Amino acid sequence: MMNFNLCPSCKSEISEDRLQYSPIICNHCGHTQSKTQNEFNKKTNLISIFVFFFLSIAISASFLHSVRWGNHSFAVIPHKVLIAFGLADDSNFEALQQICIDRKMIDCVQASLEDQFADNPQNLEVLKKLGKLYYQRKNYTDALEILNSYFTLQGDDLMTAYYFAKTLSLEGEIDKASEYFEFILASKPDVLQVTVTETYMDMLIADNRYEDAKKLAKSVEERTEKIPGTLLARFNKVDEALNPTPVKN
Repeated sequence: MMNFNLCPSCKSEISEDRLQYSPIICNHCGHTQSKTQNEFNKKTNLISIFVFFFLSIAISASFLHSVRWGNHSFAVIPHKVLIAFGLADDSNFEALQQICIDRKMIDCVQASLEDQFADNPQNLEVLKKLGKLYYQRKNYTDALEILNSYFTLQGDDLMTAYYFAKTLSLEGEIDKASEYFEFILASKPDVLQVTVTETYMDMLIADNRYEDAKKLAKSVEERTEKIPGTLLARFNKVDEALNPTPVKN
């Protein structure tokens, strides 16, 4: 940083008392400098200080950007700029989301999906992804709303239906959850969907709907001879609830 009190000729510091007069005469070498020139030097140095300050901010921001985005530092810029100015299309949102996934930045993925949803609330692919993410992050209230919108708009993805059924179950909407579990099972009648069946039966048992659970067990038994042990354990639990062992006196 430049010192306003230095003589431009010999670089020595001019005494304070000489700076009060014009022209300013260096008390070391006798160099003469007008007060106007001194003021000009001060303004030049002030500009240099501001340039240095803003350059420091820019360098710091660039460093933080690089730390946050890693090897995607340059690739992410055009997508974020287009999104910020409302000029992005689905490809920009999807590219940003993939970068966020690569960087394991789940909050970033969610924020981008929410922005994309706000841009087009009827985008089925966005509704599907956002609803699943809300469920995985245990935000069941928002998951319920988003997934309900997905199926209201005639979405038909089976995995999304499974997430919706589980969300409905967690939110206490057992009847509607049952409809979606039945929809999933009916979509592949020749396949024993073990995980779906187990989840469905667990819900029915937890809600003391043993008769419905028995019907589900019977439908499985009618379609396959090889029933996994995990399902059989549930079937036995239902039988015990419906046919309790008499207490001996």
